[in-house]
Amino acid sequence: MEIVTDVARINKSSKEVFAFLSNFKNYTKVMPSEISDWNATETNCTFKKDKFVNIGMQFGSKTPNSEIKIVDYAKNAFPYSLTIHIKEIEPTATTTQMIFEGTPNVFLKMVVQKPLSLFFNNLNQSLKNI
Repeated sequence: MEIVTDVARINKSSKEVFAFLSNFKNYTKVMPSEISDWNATETNCTFKKDKFVNIGMQFGSKTPNSEIKIVDYAKNAFPYSLTIHIKEIEPTATTTQMIFEGTPNVFLKMVVQKPLSLFFNNLNQSLKNI
């Protein structure tokens, strides 16, 4: 399953956006309201979505000011990765786009595809507020 978010424009430099996204402690500022039990260090986080789905994330790799790859961490329903593409379009403007790739079973895919699409699109668009 692949989910590609819309592109979001952020009025910050790519360096600022990369620095913000490189620390999971910052993510609390952009997480949607349906997130609970948030727990984060600089390098990983765990939380619940809709109060019943446990999600864990950790950084897989980082390319300064251009890409962050996040991978599953702790107990998740299925393995996944989330790649955040960061592109500076002006010295004070950057775009981001998220690409989620996961391997849920057929039944789970039907259940999670739409909520995950909404979640990642909302998360990406909320980066405008950093």
